[in-house]
Amino acid sequence: MAIVLSTLSACASLFGPTTPAYILSPNQSVALDERRASLSAMHEWGLAGRIAVRKGDEIWAGQLRWQELDDQYQVQFNAPTGQGALRLSGGSAGVELRLADGSRVQADDADSLIAEQTGWDIPLNGMRQWVLGLPTTAPIDGLSLDEQGRPLSMLQSGWTIQYLRYTKDDRQLPNKIDLRNQDLSIRLVIHQWAYQS
Repeated sequence: MAIVLSTLSACASLFGPTTPAYILSPNQSVALDERRASLSAMHEWGLAGRIAVRKGDEIWAGQLRWQELDDQYQVQFNAPTGQGALRLSGGSAGVELRLADGSRVQADDADSLIAEQTGWDIPLNGMRQWVLGLPTTAPIDGLSLDEQGRPLSMLQSGWTIQYLRYTKDDRQLPNKIDLRNQDLSIRLVIHQWAYQS
């Protein structure tokens, strides 16, 4: 038994500590669990607002509409400067992007499809949870919560997500979010939420 334990201990030291990179108070842990359970129960939701994406000196800004129903989703970007509209539809069977000229492109993954067609590395897969104020199932590298279990900032999948404002209704959903990685910054300002449990 001692040999097995010492071997396991040696393996653990090789792979580094297993404790999370953040510490939550007991109240915060309970509040986060309750928040996750409440928001995960929403099988249908939608939002409308504005998005601004910046990469170096390049800036793209426009209107955003996002709808989710179970595992199906549709995200529409409308640029006010005549750049046209993009509509992304996806689900378990894959994703399809409808471009401004009406052509359609299909792929297995939303992030790679958007990057390939637009040159913008927008993390749509992660944003499906981040816009709700929840982490994805990927490892969390940093997390700061208020006492209500709402994220103030989160570090996940190479992105820093900052929650600048929440709605004042029962769900307390985010309505102003900044996302940043080494190359890109994204600001979301959400004017309207709609949801059903």
